[in-house]
Amino acid sequence: MDQAHSHWDSASLSCSWCGSWCVPVWQSWQCQRCDSGAYQWNCPEPGENQYTGRATDANQRITLSVGLRLRNADALKNYVDSMKRPKSLNANHYLTKSQVATAYAPLASSEQSIIDYLQSYGFHVTLTMSQHLVVGVQGTVSDPMVPSSLAGLIQNVSGLDNAVTFTHPPITKHSLSGQSTPNTQSSNAVTCLNAQHPLLPSEVATAYNCNGFYSAGFKGEGQTIALVEFDDYNLSDIKAYTGCYGGGSVPINKHLVDGGTGSGPSRGAFEVEMDMELILGMAPHLAGLNVYEAPNTEQGSNDMWAQIINNDAVPVISTSWSICEVDASNADLNFENGLFILAAAQGQTIFAASGDAGINACDPSSPNYGTISVNDPASQPYVTGVGGTTLTLTANNDYSSETVWHNDPQDATGGGLSSIWSQPSWQQGPGVNNSYSNGHREVPDVALNADWQYSGYLVYCTVAVSCPGSYPWWYGGGTSASAPLWAAMMALTNQKSLHDGGFNVGFINPLLYQTANGTSYSNDFHDVTTGNNDTIDSTGKYPATPNYDMTTGLGSFNAWNLGQDLAKLAVSQNPRSTPAATKWYFAEGSVGGSFQEYLTILNSSAQNATVQVQYLRIRQPGRCLTRSRPAVATRSTSMRTWVSRPAQRSRRSRLLLPPMFRWWPNARCTLTGRALCPAAPMCWERPTRPT
Repeated sequence: MDQAHSHWDSASLSCSWCGSWCVPVWQSWQCQRCDSGAYQWNCPEPGENQYTGRATDANQRITLSVGLRLRNADALKNYVDSMKRPKSLNANHYLTKSQVATAYAPLASSEQSIIDYLQSYGFHVTLTMSQHLVVGVQGTVSDPMVPSSLAGLIQNVSGLDNAVTFTHPPITKHSLSGQSTPNTQSSNAVTCLNAQHPLLPSEVATAYNCNGFYSAGFKGEGQTIALVEFDDYNLSDIKAYTGCYGGGSVPINKHLVDGGTGSGPSRGAFEVEMDMELILGMAPHLAGLNVYEAPNTEQGSNDMWAQIINNDAVPVISTSWSICEVDASNADLNFENGLFILAAAQGQTIFAASGDAGINACDPSSPNYGTISVNDPASQPYVTGVGGTTLTLTANNDYSSETVWHNDPQDATGGGLSSIWSQPSWQQGPGVNNSYSNGHREVPDVALNADWQYSGYLVYCTVAVSCPGSYPWWYGGGTSASAPLWAAMMALTNQKSLHDGGFNVGFINPLLYQTANGTSYSNDFHDVTTGNNDTIDSTGKYPATPNYDMTTGLGSFNAWNLGQDLAKLAVSQNPRSTPAATKWYFAEGSVGGSFQEYLTILNSSAQNATVQVQYLRIRQPGRCLTRSRPAVATRSTSMRTWVSRPAQRSRRSRLLLPPMFRWWPNARCTLTGRALCPAAPMCWERPTRPT
């Protein structure tokens, strides 16, 4: 990348690189980089409210995404911070989309002004969102000038820079080809492995006490997880894995952003398939697994995050992809930060891998390689950064011990100090203020097994370019495995919280540190105290210590114990006093000759509950059924109905209603086969703030 010229002001860095489009960020000018020879944009002098550009080739087509600035951003941040303070009046009062639109999201008029301006230069719109977070356009440019009336509406512009990509270095996997696998079984022509190494889902569940959730009846029912991905997957691989280890009934929904990756599964397919398979193995009854795919560019990343957060019904999000913080532009970091604050306000939980290269977080191709750094988005204050450990089991597959994952000089869990973000007020407790602390955000927050070599996870992959060879079973790891497993545990915890009359837990970091600072720390976490993640100069930075440290954070989870305590915090801080909704729609798809529906109604209130089920049938009279459930403590009761319907097959579905009936005894549930209705039970999505 060639530098055209640069200038600086006293307030902050203000530069002009070959291909930059300068955008005002936090009352200063920041720039984005692009490939040499694309466009020559000149930054304004400090104080100028316009930016001009001169294209070296006026006919070259470009695709841009304009990120709009949130309104009242400081007020939104303050609201989110107050939501997780003990006994706060705002605790768990997540904002609805209408509340976000009213007070914080960019205005529709602002979006239209930007669209009108870009269209006047020949651009055509390719992307808009209901919360007006991003405008995508495509076209050619010839010397545009943005008026001062629009400059304050723009947070960042991406698409002029395709040099920076997101990575998961290295892809930590190894084939099982040629190894002895005496304990096997067959499932649909796939040989399923039962050996201890690599780890099977059942062994992970035993080691980290996910079995406590399963024994209590929680396997992810009603919860949805979203994955951020920059590659594709083979659905047949996922089916082969779930055919052996469960999760095959979970609907998998692919969402292409900016056209997706533009090709089929490629070099990063192993990453995508490992994310999916580990989640399905730990939470096998999810209501849905949403896989978002975008081009591996800053523009693709920004648009994908905006799309997921704009679709705020997904309560848990995980990403295993990262970029070292010092390689990311300030404009993109601040745009992400606004999105993540918005996600926290909406009750969404985000997990991000802390990286697999220790303190040397930057990719070898980066000019910052060899510089101590942490990874984005794990370093973002409103994201939960997940580090890695090496797990040791007993002969019975029970938990034995963990150390910091650091197998060789360049292979270790990411962690350290952010160079961008100040230390959040909630990041307090034993170990946090240490000899390396400098007042900045410390990473990671938590950890889980990541050692692909000694305690890797079983993965099924046949994508030749990513998993070469004829043998489909691999073992993988890295913090890329730790993050999705934390997401799966969070889905189980949300289910538990809703069952107990609470909310989805949402932004989890303050609650994690509250839990760790209490008497239940040793009960909820496995504290890791051995090892370091130094991959640069062998000085031992950063060492594991008792309590918090910058290699494994607070430690790994005892899933059932931590989940119960998080659910208690969610309920005790502000129990739900109104139902999330009084009507839900379920799309049943194609019809069957003897339609069979199983409804399980959970009513743990002190009063009776009545539910009316209305079946809407095409070209036939509807049928209404009413069932009452007596007051019970926490026990579920079931009913079974048969409704005649012209069809070719039967279907079975199960509806679990949270115990909202103590406040709303006449809830109404409508089932319909119309395709325009949501396919997942809305009663299991994030409860909204009462109005």
